[in-house]
Amino acid sequence: MSTVHSPIPAGHIPVTNYSSDNLADKGVAALSPCIIKEIRVTNASGGTRYLHLFNMSVVPADGATPSLIPIPILNGATVSISYPEGGRYFSTGLSWCSSTTQTTKTLGGADFWLEADYVNAN
Repeated sequence: MSTVHSPIPAGHIPVTNYSSDNLADKGVAALSPCIIKEIRVTNASGGTRYLHLFNMSVVPADGATPSLIPIPILNGATVSISYPEGGRYFSTGLSWCSSTTQTTKTLGGADFWLEADYVNAN
């Protein structure tokens, strides 16, 4: 995982860029409150997987329910999810996973490459 802080033009709020840096099954993008601006994910598996986002600073155990509607990512697809205007607020942090099931977390293989742009909301 890598986190890069972008240069900050005068009068702008700094955006943090998270990347899984490789194919992964789960990760923690933000350890503290944040506002998500955009998420990009590629599914390298042979089947549809679901992106689960959690308002947590850790990845929960299997069976957990995601904080937002699960997002289906077709095999071989790259998807960009934008939250315009004020972004999407996560009061605790942001963790994510690749799930083989839609409604609850069932960890898939290391088949997602995920990037997220967010603003710290401390």
